[in-house]
Amino acid sequence: MTFELTDSMIITKRFSTKDEFCLYIHERAKNNKITYMETIIEFCEEESIDIESISSLIDDSIKSKIRIEAEKENMMKSIPRLDI
Repeated sequence: MTFELTDSMIITKRFSTKDEFCLYIHERAKNNKITYMETIIEFCEEESIDIESISSLIDDSIKSKIRIEAEKENMMKSIPRLDI
């Protein structure tokens, strides 16, 4: 019987929970003064993980920040927002 190690197993071996992974991404983006997109791409490259495999680990807060970054860089169409 062979056992295939998947990307999600590699990630969960390092981080116990989704929240722990997201906290790591938040702190790394802040400490390195880079975008959330860059942070996630760097992490996946360093760990040799397919970016698509971590989508279920990214919380709404990070998704929102990535969307805002993409809108600022004109990579995505802007959504009208109310200033609060």
